[in-house]
Amino acid sequence: MPPPFFTDSGVDRSPGLPGLPPGALPDPVSGTGRGWTSSALRSFLRDWSVPLAACLWLAGVMVLRWPVFREPGFSSDSPIDAAFFAYAGELVRQGGTPYLSFWDHKAPLIFLVNAAGLALSGGQPWGLWLLNLALFSAANVLGYAAMKRAFGATAALFGTVCFALPVAAMLPLGMTEGYVIPLQWAAVLLLVRWDAARPTRFLPALALGVLGALAFYLRANLAGAAVAVGLTLLLVMRGERPARDRAVLVAAGLAGLALVTAALVGYLASRGALAAFWDQAFHYNVLYARSELRTKAGALHFGTTVATQYGSAAILFTAWVLGVLRLRSAGRRSANPALLLAVLWLPIELLLASTSGRHYGHYYATTFAPAGLLAAAFVVELAALVPAAPARRLLVGLLAAGAALSAVAGTAMRLAIDVNEKARRQQVAITADYVRSHTAAADRLFVWGHAADVHFLSGRPPASRFLYPLGLLTPRYADAALVDGLVDELRRAAPPLIVDATPNAIEGENLVPPLAQFDPAWYYPKNARPGRRYWSMTPELRAFYDYVHGHYVPVATVGPQQWVVYQRLPEPAPR
Repeated sequence: MPPPFFTDSGVDRSPGLPGLPPGALPDPVSGTGRGWTSSALRSFLRDWSVPLAACLWLAGVMVLRWPVFREPGFSSDSPIDAAFFAYAGELVRQGGTPYLSFWDHKAPLIFLVNAAGLALSGGQPWGLWLLNLALFSAANVLGYAAMKRAFGATAALFGTVCFALPVAAMLPLGMTEGYVIPLQWAAVLLLVRWDAARPTRFLPALALGVLGALAFYLRANLAGAAVAVGLTLLLVMRGERPARDRAVLVAAGLAGLALVTAALVGYLASRGALAAFWDQAFHYNVLYARSELRTKAGALHFGTTVATQYGSAAILFTAWVLGVLRLRSAGRRSANPALLLAVLWLPIELLLASTSGRHYGHYYATTFAPAGLLAAAFVVELAALVPAAPARRLLVGLLAAGAALSAVAGTAMRLAIDVNEKARRQQVAITADYVRSHTAAADRLFVWGHAADVHFLSGRPPASRFLYPLGLLTPRYADAALVDGLVDELRRAAPPLIVDATPNAIEGENLVPPLAQFDPAWYYPKNARPGRRYWSMTPELRAFYDYVHGHYVPVATVGPQQWVVYQRLPEPAPR
């Protein structure tokens, strides 16, 4: 007998969620059945009004936060990263290759996804805007469908409020953490639709492996949902199914991983980028994630506050404890797989997100989906704590209203007081205008700092693969050969202008030392002791500073942040 909440021959077994009644859809031949009558339309809107409302709210916030159709530039929880990923995608769209055309330590999939989004718009930013809207909307629909199937409509409503509104408040647009959210919910939907009555489930397990691989190749520590779902299935199947079925599950999942890996490795190999891929996406990331245990513990605590920043900490903790107690009392045979997943998933995502020890809010956007699932599970537990249905519905409504009010207030406050994104978009636009008016279309440009959007908006190609220089500031990675490579690129490209985008950078974007002079004492974060410094001025960088100050001179400051423009000195006349 299949465990509760699994599906048997496609019929929904979860309580409070009846299957689709016969005749609900029209016969495509005879046209009989209720079909899309006004009653059916009302039923559809009633069933899907929650995710549709979440999508409309998301679209409204995106219009206000990222007015891409009105002004150029990029917006996100981390605009500098979103701008880089966008321009990297544009370089790929134009025929460039990840890790060769630009240096970066992310896995390759985000560059390909952004290239596809920009292809929709001919290289205009609104293509990425539409892509992000589509992906986040898909996450809302998939998440609601999964929670409704697992726990019922009322629980799904509360879970969607606790998931979708915090995502809209943070809005990790154009980021790996944002792109993975629909993959997370797709993996959960696979679990709640799993047909345990069949002896083997190769294709769903293959699909789970593909989803996990896609998440992994966005960034290695983003595959938590697929890992949690796979672990849930193995735990439920243990003792219920023969070992062969578990072996099929593992083999199919690995096959899905292998398929995606083969496609991406084949693409990179055909471009001659495998060695660079290994160096940047693997070797560098080992160094990037190296930090003290105390630093990782601090990041874990920070991530917990991000996951619960809209007042849901008590609910999530209560839901987790009640879920553990419910699973212990139910035993393996009658355990609810969706509840088991809810208990496992959030800790897994928190641990994975904190591996680098960095306190970046968008790193923990992956916790919103498991938090939503836990919130939905909490509603089911209320059935035991509050037996009276009217009182229970009232309580859930009050909790949902409180969570919604908290998230909406946070979003409104961010829209009202966050002038930094607007100021940065203005700064980048002014700088791009200056570059266009002082260079030819074929001239190359070098930007020192974290401002790839200057390239994007000016249309000037990069003079170096270092669109941002953090690799050059990483101890144990930046060596003389790496810096010499940068200097050689600048010598060959001879860009007429260099833009120093470091002056007056706000906190969180002041990641790069000023170009004005070589400062061997510089490091980031400021006031961090040696074991907790992310980046520092490496001695090898002196060669780069010497080259710039020997061949360029500052000629202008532009924009409200007073970015400095350097112009190339004329070559001395031959004797």
